[in-house]
Amino acid sequence: MNRPRDTFGRFIGTRKKYSNCTVCSEKVAKSNTSGYCGSCVKQGRRQTDASRVKKSKALIGHPYWGLKQQSEATRLKIGNALRGRKQSEEHRMKNSGALSPAWRGGITPETRKLRNSSRYKEWRRHVYQRDDYTCQACGERGGKLNADHELPWSLYPALRFEILNGRTLCETCHVRIGWRPFSTTYSHPPNILGL
Repeated sequence: MNRPRDTFGRFIGTRKKYSNCTVCSEKVAKSNTSGYCGSCVKQGRRQTDASRVKKSKALIGHPYWGLKQQSEATRLKIGNALRGRKQSEEHRMKNSGALSPAWRGGITPETRKLRNSSRYKEWRRHVYQRDDYTCQACGERGGKLNADHELPWSLYPALRFEILNGRTLCETCHVRIGWRPFSTTYSHPPNILGL
């Protein structure tokens, strides 16, 4: 039997198959896999308990349904094996800059690049070690510490990684003492390096 076709090659007079919306029982096309009519989707209605149970039963034979999860002991072993693991310098160089899969054409600001660099982290660590992890203003040891530049980072780019230009301050003292360029009461720090 030859059925007539339209210009796109589809059969003319083919009937769509319908089912009912799981919330309001309105007629929905079978091709709609969500099981909701347009108004229920727009209103953000949730599935009824009956429809949740029905979908759950339908998934029981699915290959990904009910995969065995790892035991607590296995998860702890994996976590302990990965904890504190550092990437080698070679690996970091292979996945940095334009070679990184997250590369977006070099749009990171220069200041952020410098502050995230290993050179900056090393400078900060040296300043903390020199000051014995003690705030140089109040004498508090440990806690939340900041490595502060005595001569400001933005004004003295040549001294950014100079250990003598750093001091350890706790967060409270850093807010109180730190450089404030728009403050009328701020006086420029003494030139500690003779520059």
